[in-house]
Amino acid sequence: MCHCRSFGSHRIASITSLLESDGAQEYILNYLREEVDRNPNDLFLIELYSAFLREIGNYKDALEVTVRLDELKHGQGREILSFAGAAADEGEYDIAIKAYKMIVNEGKKNKFTPNALMGLTNTLEKAFLKNDDFTDEQAKEVISSYEKIIEDYPNSTYSQQAYLRIGLIAFQKLDDYDLAVEYLNNAIKVINNN
Repeated sequence: MCHCRSFGSHRIASITSLLESDGAQEYILNYLREEVDRNPNDLFLIELYSAFLREIGNYKDALEVTVRLDELKHGQGREILSFAGAAADEGEYDIAIKAYKMIVNEGKKNKFTPNALMGLTNTLEKAFLKNDDFTDEQAKEVISSYEKIIEDYPNSTYSQQAYLRIGLIAFQKLDDYDLAVEYLNNAIKVINNN
């Protein structure tokens, strides 16, 4: 008689009880940290460690681990960009902004800069919008960032999105209908040119 099924169920029950026990997170965190220290080039282990750090809400350390992972993979910012997007989606705007800025600060030499700049600006907008008192000054800061995208990447999908976002902010937040129409018309022109 095979005991494989009961053995598997027993192991799953043990893992579940471990996760629910006091100190489980700290135990797993220490274990992963030690394993990464012993195996500093194990990509799977480093990805697991970063994911666990994010899962327990330690985004600061997760970003550091992600930067290391990106270096090992020669990702040129791909892993950092992915991390930033996930952090922004999870409402962790401050760490997402920090991650996006790591790429943006490299300038046009990094092929992910346009994506990072757009992600950064969208995240700034979301961070400001989460507060009911989205000020005109904050709106102008976001608009300025979108205008940089338009300037640096004209006639691109990024500039299309930037024109659209500026138009919507002008309309919805600033009540500047003339500016809204101007930017929405510019978005249409860029779309038609592409």
